[in-house]
Amino acid sequence: MTKSFAKTERPMLSNIEYSEMGTSGLINHNAVKDQVILKEYVRRFTIQAGKPIRGAKVVADHFRAYFSDAVKREKFVALFLDSQHQVLCTEILFEGSINISAVYPRKVITRVVELGAAAVILGHNHPSG
Repeated sequence: MTKSFAKTERPMLSNIEYSEMGTSGLINHNAVKDQVILKEYVRRFTIQAGKPIRGAKVVADHFRAYFSDAVKREKFVALFLDSQHQVLCTEILFEGSINISAVYPRKVITRVVELGAAAVILGHNHPSG
């Protein structure tokens, strides 16, 4: 199962809706839903396709956006880059259960070749601790 999340294909998410703001125009933090926070985090920290990688912290934030909804599932994510280290796309290549995710190197390499990626950064979470 491969899910592609190139930034250019994902719709832009709006900021926190006006219904979550009080009459003073300030955000009522108790009324903000976790899903709204997650969407805003993804909007702010995912790296757009075509943008260069600027450091390890940026990549960690990018991956964290993909793992933030994976509380009960392990995921194996690949960030594919061109020769200038610009993002081609990010894909969740494998999903598992709470404590295991089977990763097949042949499938990873096949996807690298299909995309013509010059580099790949791999990420994997451990929701069980």
